[in-house]
Amino acid sequence: MALTYPGIDAERNRLYFYHQMNKKLVPLISCLEDHESEILEYYQEVKDMTDTQINSFQ
Repeated sequence: MALTYPGIDAERNRLYFYHQMNKKLVPLISCLEDHESEILEYYQEVKDMTDTQINSFQ
């Protein structure tokens, strides 16, 4: 059984997922900025990762 490339629809779905995730992270991070904690650092790292993934599509 040969592996096949998932196609443009799969790429579009991944990009959509990262955009949706980013939309959720922005308000969450802004709420947590008042409380400097490890949770804030974690979500900032996740947002950086999603930004990197989004930029890889361009």
